[in-house]
Parts: sequence; structure tokens; C-alpha cells
Amino acid sequence: MKPSRLGRAFLVGLPFILTASTALVFTSLPRRLNADLSYVLGFVFYDLVWCLAIPLSYLGPRRFAAIFKEETPLFSRANWLPALLLITTNIVALSMYAENIRNLGAISPALIAVGIPATLINSTCEEILWRGLYTQVFPGQWF
Repeated sequence: MKPSRLGRAFLVGLPFILTASTALVFTSLPRRLNADLSYVLGFVFYDLVWCLAIPLSYLGPRRFAAIFKEETPLFSRANWLPALLLITTNIVALSMYAENIRNLGAISPALIAVGIPATLINSTCEEILWRGLYTQVFPGQWF
């Protein structure tokens, strides 16, 4: 699909709009709700609005479903660089949060119980937005 000029401008500007609106939600919710609930609702907003509603409305149901049909598996010889970047990103993230992992007992059990499934949902939703939407609209373009 060749996006219209307006569609291309929207997708180029989307990360800036997304960041500003999500930051607003994450900073305003704790003023009204408890910290744990605010954190979870911030991700619900991000996942539902940006990661699901935008790609679904932009692509339509049929092309949205096509996001889940992978032609080249991630861990293949053709995708060695993305696979290496994925693994490296996870190792760096784990090392950054090593202190928090050691202090896991200090974190609310309710937040952990909600956080683990929320993380799995969020990562899937992010793939739909960043890899799914952009690769569907701009196939073969690195930018």
C-alpha cells in the first residue's frame, strides 16, 4: 500500500504525538489514582489507543490480521541482525534492571501479578504498532 501524503505525514509524526499524549496520561493519572493503578491504566491507554486502534483503523481488519503472518522467521539466517539486536536489547535491559530484580520483594505483589501479563500484552501490542503497521505501510523502506 502506498500511503497518501497525509498518511505518510501522520505516521512520521505519530511517535511525537504518541509520546506527548502518553506522557500526559502517565503524569496526570497519579494525581487522581493510586500509583499502581495509574501505571497499569497508562499502559492500557497506550496499548488500546496507539498500539491497537491506530493500526486497526489505518490498515483495516484484513491487513491488520496480515501482521500476524510472518514470512521470514525472526531467528533465521536472513534476519541475523534483527535477532542480534533483539537479544542485545534484552540483555542490556536486564542488566539495567538487575537492582530491581534483586529487590523484587519490595514490589507490590498485586503489581507483579498484573505486571507480568501486562508486559506480555504490551510487547505484543508494540510489535503490532511499530513492526506491523510501519512494515505494512512502508514495505522495504529502512526509515
